[in-house]
Amino acid sequence: MSGRHMRAARRVLRLLDDERKALLQADFGHIERLATKLQAACDTLESLPPIDDSRLTAELDRIRREAARNQSLAEASRRGVAAAARLRRDFEAARSMLSTYTGTGLRRDLRTPSGTRDRRA
Repeated sequence: MSGRHMRAARRVLRLLDDERKALLQADFGHIERLATKLQAACDTLESLPPIDDSRLTAELDRIRREAARNQSLAEASRRGVAAAARLRRDFEAARSMLSTYTGTGLRRDLRTPSGTRDRRA
């Protein structure tokens, strides 16, 4: 077994764990910084000559599982951010416009002023 292979695999696993923590905390700046480090660590591992070692195979399988887990977390995060953006747009639209229905069932929009103006007597 090559110590270089195991060190490289463990480095990737540490970075994947850091990425998972950053995803759970929605620390997008840290995720972006980790991406460069993770890519370099993967490139290092990939550049090593192949060896037949069951412990390394187990580590590589763990890397695949953890990378898939992080991908799922990233996708869930993306969906959450998109949902929050939609809600914010909906709330902003609701703040600026009210609607009602006429006696004949037609929708009627009631525009609200964008700000209030105090009037003094």
